[in-house]
Amino acid sequence: QPPPTLLYSKPRTPKNLPQPLAKMVLFKAPSSSISTAGGPKEVDHHEEVQMSA
Repeated sequence: QPPPTLLYSKPRTPKNLPQPLAKMVLFKAPSSSISTAGGPKEVDHHEEVQMSA
């Protein structure tokens, strides 16, 4: 099973980003995905990614 982090961070963060930077982008992602996706589920998914990462 591939780590779920890759599935969520791939579209948002370039692969060459160091882990700390990638996490920062993940932290900012929920607020922007609220306006695009408009779903609280989106935020929950990102929170899970942050915890497992």
